[in-house]
Amino acid sequence: AHLKGSGGGKSLMLSSHIDTVTRMPLPWAISSPFSGEVKGDRLYGRGSYDMKGSLAASAILLKIIHENSIHLAGDVYVESVVDEENAGANGTLASRLRGYIPDLAIVPEPTNLDICPHSKGGQVFEIDFQGRSGVRYSGEDILNPIYALAKIVTQIEKYEAWINTDVSLPPLFSQTDKPRSVVLSKVKAGDLTP
Repeated sequence: AHLKGSGGGKSLMLSSHIDTVTRMPLPWAISSPFSGEVKGDRLYGRGSYDMKGSLAASAILLKIIHENSIHLAGDVYVESVVDEENAGANGTLASRLRGYIPDLAIVPEPTNLDICPHSKGGQVFEIDFQGRSGVRYSGEDILNPIYALAKIVTQIEKYEAWINTDVSLPPLFSQTDKPRSVVLSKVKAGDLTP
């Protein structure tokens, strides 16, 4: 959505992602992942916190500005992007490549009402280990991928310590004990379908 300003002012982008992570693990304790069920004063369902409410609030802001005839010098954009979990290549980056380049962006990601004026950035990696399952009835060589995983986890821990010794931190993170985090978000084992 785009609310055009009268000209001469800075532009603002309110950017929210509409995609969600997987519905796993199932079953959900309260409702199904996409039910949108309301119980008491709570809304249940995948994405109800992260970050569909933020997108709705951004759209309502444009509506309020328009309905109250508030005249702004700069343009205001509201974008709904996808691919948030994988660096935004199919969402945020695609929007910039289409020419929507604001002077300032606000990402109303849930932060428990803390203002986060700077992003630490991020990277997503997927590492696959292959092995050979079975039992050594006839002396077969069984390669356990868990051993390889254990080695890489140790190296990831060392990497996290190393990246936090970097002195070229943005000023907003210079006083933080651990400005950069490495998160191992998911481990799966067993026979997986490709």
